[in-house]
Amino acid sequence: MLEESFDLDDGGFTAPLIAGVTEGTLWEWGTADSDNSFGVTVSGSCWAVGLGSWDGGNGDAGFYDISNASNATTTYLRSTPIDLSGIAGAELSFSEAIDAEDGDMAEVYLIDANDAIIGEGPIHTATLSGMSTSYSWAAANGGTPIALPAAAMEQTVRIEWRFTGSGTDYLGWYIDDVVVRETTP
Repeated sequence: MLEESFDLDDGGFTAPLIAGVTEGTLWEWGTADSDNSFGVTVSGSCWAVGLGSWDGGNGDAGFYDISNASNATTTYLRSTPIDLSGIAGAELSFSEAIDAEDGDMAEVYLIDANDAIIGEGPIHTATLSGMSTSYSWAAANGGTPIALPAAAMEQTVRIEWRFTGSGTDYLGWYIDDVVVRETTP
């Protein structure tokens, strides 16, 4: 259904500008600049909120921007459309690395063709505790695939990663190796 490593291109994913919502640093596709111990190590390309790595205080390379009026970054990343017609069940898995402050939000939603949320809320919320510094890649949800809600079956959907960050000196959220596959009931 969907399998994307982002090594050759951006996979057709987009970072839409949503009026009145999007602000600060957008999601970017590419290879992170991980030339020191504060960066996220990437063997290929990925999507991230502000690619780059900490540069010893000489600017904000890789940090998400908190200099806008509301002092936050709010940004969305959307997958290509996924046709779930004739599918009884499906699940999502992906790899993530995250460096964010307690209180930041890193959530995954399932949206329909009209950009409306399917289900009761996020299908995944990344764990942020204290000053998160898990720059290392890990399978999201502890490696357990995330079941897509039954309400999504029989329609075309997109996966949407939403990040809101307000801390300083944090690298943000990195996403790679996205897979959506059919499950058997």
